[in-house]
Amino acid sequence: MIAQIATGITAEYTGSALASILTGGLWREKAKQDVTFPYSVFHIIDDLQYETFSEEMEYSRIQFDLWSKYSGTETEAIATLDALESALRTLYDYATLTISGWSTTEMRFLGSRPAFSEDDKIEGVIIEYEIYIFKSK
Repeated sequence: MIAQIATGITAEYTGSALASILTGGLWREKAKQDVTFPYSVFHIIDDLQYETFSEEMEYSRIQFDLWSKYSGTETEAIATLDALESALRTLYDYATLTISGWSTTEMRFLGSRPAFSEDDKIEGVIIEYEIYIFKSK
């Protein structure tokens, strides 16, 4: 199921406003070396399966890491990250991923927090979502 969720995330991203401002792209698990900034990496950090008498259900938690090169001024860095987070949330808040054979509920925003990489002078934001996916037996 993880591969199908990743495909759904990528399909939502392709051609979106977020794709136009993330010049380094959206990557699954790990960005390529020497990627340009800004870019994002997403991870499926939980994938739990449940079964009832009438349906199968999966719960997944998805984490997006947005990264931008530190511009030298705190105000600019915050403005850049705020714009990136806003574009990502506009695309994925309440998005319904298309996953063949499964009914999905919307991606639900869980929260965000800052991220830093001092050695490379990179700043970021980590954004988490959850999604429940159902399939009748």
